[in-house]
Amino acid sequence: MQQSKFKGLAGIIGIAILVKLIVLAIAGILLQGDYPWVGHIINDIWLWIDPWKLGQQGKIPYVDFTREYPVGAGLLYWIMTPFIDLREGNWKSILLVHSLFMAIANVVNAGILFLILQKINPNRAFWLSLLFILTPTALILTPMRFESYLVTFILLGYWLHLREEPIWATFPH
Repeated sequence: MQQSKFKGLAGIIGIAILVKLIVLAIAGILLQGDYPWVGHIINDIWLWIDPWKLGQQGKIPYVDFTREYPVGAGLLYWIMTPFIDLREGNWKSILLVHSLFMAIANVVNAGILFLILQKINPNRAFWLSLLFILTPTALILTPMRFESYLVTFILLGYWLHLREEPIWATFPH
């Protein structure tokens, strides 16, 4: 049983990585063109330009400057700072870096969801996790949005709750 659970988890993580690589490749191809709609998809990311600049100056969020929305995002975006190239007109690389960070969260989310579903309904855990990976939101919106990390903490809290670890279950929230 444990071997089967591990194979299922490895399979879901492998599929999630493959799907995210395909999404990133398609995004990279689309970003090579001059499509007017592409500029609209980075509106939420563009709000982080000033905090990234401050981070590249060595400043620390919640210590040297505030960035409250979404709550806690300042830390994640600060971690992204060394990978962001803020030169003028470099928004395509900014979008790709952001997409990569969100793809990592989505892969982690797929694994955590599989562990949750394995505990609730082992017979459907693989297929429901696969459905989660292939939702239009996961495929289209998450590269430009922050919610992937919010979902990580929600899933992590629920997984810990199912493992009957109440103190740790409340920590991610």
